[in-house]
Amino acid sequence: IPVNIIQSVMATGPCSLIEFGEKIQAVITFKEQPQAQLLIDANKRIHNILKKQNLSEKLTINPALCSELEEIKLLGILRDNKDNVIKLVKDRDYTGSLMILASLKEPVDEFFNAVLVMDNNPAVRDNRLAILSELRELFLLTADFSHL
Repeated sequence: IPVNIIQSVMATGPCSLIEFGEKIQAVITFKEQPQAQLLIDANKRIHNILKKQNLSEKLTINPALCSELEEIKLLGILRDNKDNVIKLVKDRDYTGSLMILASLKEPVDEFFNAVLVMDNNPAVRDNRLAILSELRELFLLTADFSHL
């Protein structure tokens, strides 16, 4: 097993060796998917954006501040899938949760291609950072893809 996969799972603080092994297998399976590398790259980009902002508190998403079509689309898909991802993780179906997240490849790509995250308006910028933060939190339920 490549060290970076081990590091990505260890960063989530697995509770047991069984959970650790299941998450490792899920990441290996996920990496075999055609859209995996693009999502890994997007996740690294999200990680770097959020890290540079050094956020001290959790930001809250305000849908009313979403103005770009791609931003609205990503938020909608994120909200539609969030509960399913959380349920699958609770059921220890880490591969299933990552496959749902893999389906976000297109809206994430569209978001980054069309939306300026670091908008001049602080409220809009914080709202966009909150969307990215929520997306990253879903990935972190299984692995920290910034290690991959």
